[in-house]
Amino acid sequence: MLLELTDDILLKGVVCKDVSQLAAIEEIKKQVDEQKIKSLSLTNRVQDDCLNEYPILHAQVVEDGKVVTKIYTSHYIGFCSVNGVDIVIKPRFGLFNHLISYACNIYVPNAESSITSNKTSNNYWLIALLWKAVLQRAIAMGQIPKEYKTENKNLRYYKGRLDITKQIRVNLTNASRFYCSYRKLTSDNTINRAIRYSYKILCDKKMGSVVNDIREYDDKLAMFGVSNSSIDISDIENIKYTRMTEIYRPVMQFCKAIIQQNLAESSIQTHNTTSIAYFIDMAELWEMYLLKKLQVNFPDYEVYSPNLREREFLMEDKYREVRPDLVIADKNTGNPRIILDTKYKHYTSLGNTSRESTVSREDLYQMTTYLHRFMKDGKGYGIFVSPVNQEKENDVHKIVGSEQSIGLVNLNLCELFDDKQSNNAKEIKIEIEKREEVFINKIQSLLES
Repeated sequence: MLLELTDDILLKGVVCKDVSQLAAIEEIKKQVDEQKIKSLSLTNRVQDDCLNEYPILHAQVVEDGKVVTKIYTSHYIGFCSVNGVDIVIKPRFGLFNHLISYACNIYVPNAESSITSNKTSNNYWLIALLWKAVLQRAIAMGQIPKEYKTENKNLRYYKGRLDITKQIRVNLTNASRFYCSYRKLTSDNTINRAIRYSYKILCDKKMGSVVNDIREYDDKLAMFGVSNSSIDISDIENIKYTRMTEIYRPVMQFCKAIIQQNLAESSIQTHNTTSIAYFIDMAELWEMYLLKKLQVNFPDYEVYSPNLREREFLMEDKYREVRPDLVIADKNTGNPRIILDTKYKHYTSLGNTSRESTVSREDLYQMTTYLHRFMKDGKGYGIFVSPVNQEKENDVHKIVGSEQSIGLVNLNLCELFDDKQSNNAKEIKIEIEKREEVFINKIQSLLES
């Protein structure tokens, strides 16, 4: 049974039509509680890869005077197969297209159908797209990973060190040869083999059109002697990353997921009940997009993500790590001017109380902690940013007895891609640019105040 859903940031939900779907959802919740389902990260940040929220849940609501069971999704997209139910949580495609194209600098076709037309490949197109994104970033920022491997060969010349035992055994009567042990720099390592094998799997799953621009890189790896044979998951898990290869860590996590899904599908075909699951956090993509947007528009400030820097702690002895999403700081002094908490949630107002569609009490208290820890001179703003419509134009409020303020400054992109909105790509692009400009101007006003 197939259950196709879309990320439900607008909190609409869909009516559940089968009790087996509810059973599958309960099983997913159980696996999340037991930390059996992991999240795939688009960055190489140090983080707990367990899901911090249920990707899917159900609730009874009253609709048109009747009690119905609705299914809701959170900020995760991905795929899970459990108890005979395949659950696909797709992104709000137009928004996803814009975010990943801008944040990761990759081309995504305007129409979802152009990459999901093959029904047998629907479970792979999303992971293929994101695999390509993290790989292209690693290629641009790093170089082809190489490592030293020990070679043992019987040579006509001396190289490295002599293997005395084998020299006596093999060359006792042949003084013209040397059995040597030496280290050789090679590209045929786990990282490159995993990339080639994942590319092969995706092409076999009819995803060649999605990852076609990786073909040249695959050919280059082949030319450098990288084998294209199957690779064990344990080999990927045992990779020892260096400063040069750290950028490939997210790539390896996606390679691992692709290989695991391929293995699980083979097991299912032999009547094994192995479940498949991978989820990607849309909140992370939203953060990556806003980071790049702010860096481009505020070159005179230092705009960065503390998640990608050295860890910060609230207390001495490295107690209680604190990690705001984004910081806009003075370039000369390094003092933060604005701390941004990028929320891929339905936050439409700051709210004078915690309720549906207002900033939660937990998030509000967390922002207060960020301001206390990072605002060295006592001045500044803590701003929440969600991709939905904002109820009030000016929703920034000063903290009692402080020079700091907390507020909500949204960049409403989600509703542009609601079913009722225009499907004209040119019109949507113009509207996106207008809304982005309004958002940047609001942030500029805060920096100048």
